[in-house]
Amino acid sequence: MSNTVHTVWSRLRRIALSLPVLIVAGLFVLYVALGYLAVGPLAAHYIPGLAQSQLDSRATVGKVAFDPLRLDLTVDRLQLRTPQGVPLAGFDKLFVDFAPASLLRWAWTFHQIRIDQPQVNVAIAKGGAMNWDALVRALKRGSKSAKPSDTIPRVMIEQLQIAGGTVRYADANRDHPYTTRLTPLNLQVNDLSTLPKARGQYALSLLLPQQKATLRWKGYLGINPLVSGGEAELTGLDLAATAHAVPNLSRTLRIASGTATIRAAYSVVLGNTGLQWAVNDLGARVEDLNAKAAGADLQSQTLQLDKARIDGSAQTASLQALAFTGLSAATGTNRMALQTAQLQGAQFDWGKRQAAFGPLRLQDIQGQIGQATVQAARLQTQPGTVDLARQALQLPQAALQDLQLQPQLGKAAPWLQLPTLEVDALQADLAQHRVQLGAVQIDAASVRLARLPDGQIDLLQAMNAASAKTAAEPAPQPQVADKIAARAAADWTVAVQRIATRLQAVDYTDQSFKAPLHLQIKDATLDTALRATLSVGAPAQLQASDLQLKLGAMLAESRAQPLAHWRSLQLGPTQIDLPGSSAMRIRAGALSVDGLHAQVQLGKDGLNWAQAFAPLATAASPGTANPATRKPAVEPDLQIKNLTLRNLSAQLTDSMAPEPIRLDLIQGQASAQNLGLDLSKPVPLQLRFALKQGGQFSAHGQLAPQPLAGTLQVQVQQFALLPFGSLLKPFVRLLLTSGTASMDGTVRLRAGQGIAPQVTYTGRAQVDNLALVEPDGRTPFLGWRQLAASGMTVDTAPLSVAITDLQVVEPYGRIVLNPDRTLNVQAILLTRKPAAAPAPAARTEQGPDQPLPLALRIDRTAIDNADVDFADQSIKPEFRVRMQKLSGVINGLSDAPDSSAQIELDGQVNDYGQAKVRGRLQPFRATNATDVTLDFRNLDMAAISPYSGKFAGRTIESGRLDARLEYKIQKAQMEGDNQFIITRLKLGPHVDSPDAMNLPLDLAIAVLENSDGVIDINLPVHGDLNSPKFSYGGIIWQAIVNVLTKVVTAPFRALGALFGGGGGQPPQDVHFAPGSAELAPPEREKLLQIAQALSKRPRLELQVPPTVDPVLDAAALQHAAVRRQVLARLGVNVPPEANPGPLDLGSARTRNAIDALYLDQHPTSALEALKASLPKDSKEEYPLQHALLAQLAKAVVIPQAALDALAQRRAKVVAAALTSGASALPSVRVQIEPAVKPVSGAQKDVTLKLGLGTAPAAAAAATAPSAPASAAASQGR
Repeated sequence: MSNTVHTVWSRLRRIALSLPVLIVAGLFVLYVALGYLAVGPLAAHYIPGLAQSQLDSRATVGKVAFDPLRLDLTVDRLQLRTPQGVPLAGFDKLFVDFAPASLLRWAWTFHQIRIDQPQVNVAIAKGGAMNWDALVRALKRGSKSAKPSDTIPRVMIEQLQIAGGTVRYADANRDHPYTTRLTPLNLQVNDLSTLPKARGQYALSLLLPQQKATLRWKGYLGINPLVSGGEAELTGLDLAATAHAVPNLSRTLRIASGTATIRAAYSVVLGNTGLQWAVNDLGARVEDLNAKAAGADLQSQTLQLDKARIDGSAQTASLQALAFTGLSAATGTNRMALQTAQLQGAQFDWGKRQAAFGPLRLQDIQGQIGQATVQAARLQTQPGTVDLARQALQLPQAALQDLQLQPQLGKAAPWLQLPTLEVDALQADLAQHRVQLGAVQIDAASVRLARLPDGQIDLLQAMNAASAKTAAEPAPQPQVADKIAARAAADWTVAVQRIATRLQAVDYTDQSFKAPLHLQIKDATLDTALRATLSVGAPAQLQASDLQLKLGAMLAESRAQPLAHWRSLQLGPTQIDLPGSSAMRIRAGALSVDGLHAQVQLGKDGLNWAQAFAPLATAASPGTANPATRKPAVEPDLQIKNLTLRNLSAQLTDSMAPEPIRLDLIQGQASAQNLGLDLSKPVPLQLRFALKQGGQFSAHGQLAPQPLAGTLQVQVQQFALLPFGSLLKPFVRLLLTSGTASMDGTVRLRAGQGIAPQVTYTGRAQVDNLALVEPDGRTPFLGWRQLAASGMTVDTAPLSVAITDLQVVEPYGRIVLNPDRTLNVQAILLTRKPAAAPAPAARTEQGPDQPLPLALRIDRTAIDNADVDFADQSIKPEFRVRMQKLSGVINGLSDAPDSSAQIELDGQVNDYGQAKVRGRLQPFRATNATDVTLDFRNLDMAAISPYSGKFAGRTIESGRLDARLEYKIQKAQMEGDNQFIITRLKLGPHVDSPDAMNLPLDLAIAVLENSDGVIDINLPVHGDLNSPKFSYGGIIWQAIVNVLTKVVTAPFRALGALFGGGGGQPPQDVHFAPGSAELAPPEREKLLQIAQALSKRPRLELQVPPTVDPVLDAAALQHAAVRRQVLARLGVNVPPEANPGPLDLGSARTRNAIDALYLDQHPTSALEALKASLPKDSKEEYPLQHALLAQLAKAVVIPQAALDALAQRRAKVVAAALTSGASALPSVRVQIEPAVKPVSGAQKDVTLKLGLGTAPAAAAAATAPSAPASAAASQGR
């Protein structure tokens, strides 16, 4: 056993001491010695040199240690610098653990390679030089001299680790120098290999301190072939700090705040087919972004990108969703914000330069443009495409919902409310500068706009309010600006196949007029196709085809008063062509308006329509062009084929008339054809309407507005005249109770010399059933059944009227001689007071040198069945005569100086009398040449009994009268021959009359009456009509007086209605003390005398006006009221109707009550001021109390009702005095007037003036003395 061991050991010793083993051992020892002792010094010696020669850099190393047994290499504190000493890179420690298994694997194998705290410094100086430039140049030189290899070294690294690394970056070649540091950088790669298809796992973590971010990156890595994949996550990235790292980014984008998180998966393969790479599941989230770009402030609460993918090989990209919340952009005072924005999917192909995007939805949009606030519920689009190669965009549909534009401040209603705006089939070709839309649809929108006094639209002014501030923002970069300018300068074509707009309400106010004009429209629709060409610096070109416009109810108001309204307006197919610099061309098929109603009012300020459109007087702005040098606008070419107005109505009111005149036009229809702006072109038109007050109007023909020319066939049927009755009030005291006008003829219009046009009318005209009554509303004055003119021609230049035949059917009139001897015509006619009393002059008729204001010619005037009623109320009993069935002809009525009219009229007087009128006269120059004969036959003398009783003191029981009155006038000299034939005259009993002549009428009748019982009297008269003292009645009365003087037995020769009665009148003035309704004894006596006198005038009635003096009576009532108040303070209550009497100012209690009453109504300072204002030398006793009472009295308000009640009490007291006592009048003959009559000017008393009127027949019969039957029968109808 021991021999065997010894043998083995000996053999081993021989082997160990053998030369090969000794050589190997020696080499090993040398290897170990060199490893431990030489590697460090050699590395420290050669590394700086190699860096200097190979890298143009300076290198320093702290310690290099190599463990030859473990095959570990450790390098400490290696630093690499530029020749100038600027740090480039380095590390604190490098540890390399080489694996001996490399021999077996036939690959460089490392267990571990670890770098602790490596540092990399990158610095860019001014001018762009980088600290790594020299090293990079040296590497490039080395790569050129090295022989390229086509094989990859076989390397296996089981673990590669970098710990605590730092990257420093400094850039001084920027507007603002930038420095940053990335630390710590940690990287670990496992099983990294260059062997075929080998893959290793890696993990990287990096902290970005300035960006406050952390990068975590893990995955796999293969080198042969190059392949990698994995996931990366960047969290907490401060975008504001990151933006500083991008050179010159601040010129276009400034990020103030924002935090981003980015996650993605990637894959990279470098194979025979090239590099293939892709990014999958890319997601990003940005929070609290606050940035500024292109002058706009941008903010976003969150930005979320989901499921994005980028395929570098296919050159495609896609995303599943992109969402924003709290996104806003602001520039100046303009701001736009939205709650959420979502893009559902998108695909990009940058190889083909094409993109497709999914639905886009913007939610809760809010903004501000100038001083306008914008709100919208949502904006959404359907999937679309973008072709960047063709610069084309296609969008199938976009919809905007619930858009509102409203003022920023206040609570004013929105300018625009748009529930729905839809755009279909949008195609934009930027290369061809063409935009095409399939349809634009606006539904149920509401618009409220106002034109401001300066002519601007309020919405546009509000939106442009911040233009000055916006202009101050930085301008875009020159290259960008040049591109924008070049694209904007090109011609753009916009085409819309269909625009469909429905406006639920339109509210428009125009404040550029003196009174703002307000317009409201409901349910407006617009449907059209549109094509437009837009150019910078050139007029726009626009074409609209098949335009259809419908407007619902419209209301126009001014000064809160309606001007017009309609039910609907419809514009048929219309073509609009705006060719740019040429005139606009508009061709409208049909324009129809239904239910148009206009309010036309004429007031003291003029016509309401003229007021409504009266512009404001505003000063011209400095930039306003001179109207004389302003280039005239091109007049558009407008044509409307048909204009139709249906159910037309209007209310015409004339408030300037004595009483407002109102006409209501109803059931109107109007139409016109071929309307245009060429005003010289005749336009066919038709018009017809009815008058609510009565009547029909129609017209048709052609009319050219300027110069005015046209011919119209006009027909008016039964047009009511009653509304125009108040126009008579300035001239006559008459009421128009009925009457209609009709006409049928041709109206020719032509331009006149001035403003008024020249009008010629030919045809017929008539007025039917005209009735004018006196102010009582019952008594007829004038009228006829029909006044018809045929063959009529009326011309306004010069003014002339020519009528071939004038028919007057059943005219009637009433002539009354009032109790005061004035004709009713005089009381009816109203005359204005002359400016100055003219000097007395001789009366002259219209002479040749004073032509009428119009030329008048009536060839034939036919009067049929006229009726004239004459009444003389100046005598009692009243005289009345009626001329009826008066018919005949008047030929040749004319204003020509040498013309005369022929008269032939026949009529009936009362029941059986006859009247004839024959002769010739110049109607408008009657004093030049007149020859007329009036022939009366078989007149009943009993009818004129009132005259015989008044002037002769006798009644007439019976008798017949024939009278022939012949008058000839030549040059104002009248010669008349009056013949009276009285047959079987029988006088009645005597009548007591103060006006009766004391003549023996029985003897006169016996002297003048022949054997046949006939009295024949001739009364020739003559006179000078130019004499101021001329009077027809005076001449005839003088003739009768002469005859009666000579023939005392026959004094009654003429009708008493031609004479006035004498005799005194009872006093009419009744005096009252101010504030009192008590009759003084003298006034009672006066009323007694009046009652006695009126008892002899049974046909008269007494009119008592309630009278009050607003000044004297009010003052008296004020003082009485104050005295009652003072007495009430003293405990004395005086009834309202009782006289309070005077106040005892000597009593201190009374004076104190006055002072207290004054202080109840005024401050103490007022009392002191009043005391100070009183004269100190006043002789009046108690001046202060008198002054206080005066001021208290002024403060008392006496209502008008109190004054009216006082007036009524006075009237009742007077009426009671007249209707009581021995000489009492019947109450029916004393009438209290309904209206209170105010009087003024009296100094002491208030005067009530009594009036006289006609008593009712029953009252007259009740008080009149018995009369013979013949006298009673003589009363006319």
